[in-house]
This record gives sequence, structure tokens and C-alpha cells, in this order.
Amino acid sequence: MLNMFLIAKELDTALIAALVGLISTIVGLTIAILKNERLRSAIVNRLIGGVKGGLIVSVDDLNRHDIIVKIKTILSSGEHNSFSLIDDIERRRLFKRYMEIVCNIYLESVRYMLKQDFTNFDEQEIKLLIIGQMAWRRTEISTRLKAELTSINNDQNRAQLVADKLEEWRTYQCKLIHSNVINTISSGRFLSVEYKLDIILHQYSMGLDIIVSKGADSFVKLNGDLDAFLNE
Repeated sequence: MLNMFLIAKELDTALIAALVGLISTIVGLTIAILKNERLRSAIVNRLIGGVKGGLIVSVDDLNRHDIIVKIKTILSSGEHNSFSLIDDIERRRLFKRYMEIVCNIYLESVRYMLKQDFTNFDEQEIKLLIIGQMAWRRTEISTRLKAELTSINNDQNRAQLVADKLEEWRTYQCKLIHSNVINTISSGRFLSVEYKLDIILHQYSMGLDIIVSKGADSFVKLNGDLDAFLNE
């Protein structure tokens, strides 16, 4: 009987020790989470993501977005599949500069958007940000392209003619992309600005390939106007 009592007492002591150890571990983990901002954020996002079906997107995710990787790849390699559309060496060289201008401006625009404080953003404010950046990109591409063209041929009229035609074809593609982007903002659940931006940037990523490819096609279609500009 005494042995059974001693065994039970030892079990109780072991159980109490185990519970104390478990409590200590939980308390230590809680303190570590409270002190570590990144750990706390990751756990909260994981929990919320489970509730909402894994739809949490952070600014860190957006800063590593596919469109940024794509643009940096194009700029670092200096190549794009659309190069195969252009045979003439001079046209290909000019198209490469055009492509670099477009890619750099899109990269600057995306980085500007991701620097905004989204804390109190609503649907309308995202639209204003997107529309404002579309206008900025259009103006900036036109300005930089005109400067590039006049550095090759200082005939302002010929440079403006080439710039206007390229802008005309590019604008048509941009309107289609922009329309889809605005529809994305207005449709579906508004889970977060980051979630919407993730979808928008994916559309920009696909749209950028179209803009660059159509740009190459435009260089081919310019024919006499571009020949006169390059060979004058």
C-alpha cells in the first residue's frame, strides 16, 4: 500500500513538473512573439490567412512581385522575345532603347505605388493612385522617348512624328489593361489594398509583355517614317 502511495506521489510530482515546464514554454513563446515584430506579423497573417482562405498579401510580398523580377530580368539581359520581330540592326537598337525606357518607367511607377501608406486606403483611393500613375507613365514615356529620338536625329518634326505613332499604338494597349485594372479594383471582395495590388500588378506584368511586343510590331509597321528618321 505504501509503495502504491509513493508511486502515485511520484506521478503527481512528475505531472506537476511537466505542467510547470509546459506553462514556462508557453510564457516564453508568448514573450518572444510580443518582442519580435516580424514573428508576430507572420503568425497573425498565418492565422488570418487560414480564416480567409490564405488571401493575405504583405507589402514585402509585393516588393518581390513577379513584375519587378520580370522588369529587372529584361533590363539586365537587354533581351525580350519580341526582338525576333525586328531584322534591321538600327531599328532593333532603337527598339531596345524604347523597351528600356518603358521598363524603367514601369519599375519606377510600381515602386512609387508600393511606397504609399495603405493604412486608410479605400477603393476610391486605389483608383486615384492607379489613374494618377497611368497618366504619369504616359507623360514620362512620351518625354523620355522624344529626348532619345532627338539625340539620334535633331529634326524635331520627324522625331515627334515617330513618337506620336508609337504613342498611338501603345495607348490603345494601355487602355485595355487600364480598363481591366479598374474592373479588378471595383469587383470582388475588398480584403486589403495589398491583395488588390497583387492582382493589379499581375495584370501589369502580363500587359507589359503585350506593350513591348506591340512596340516591336509598331517599329516594323513604321516603315518609311522610321527609315526617313534613321537615314536622314
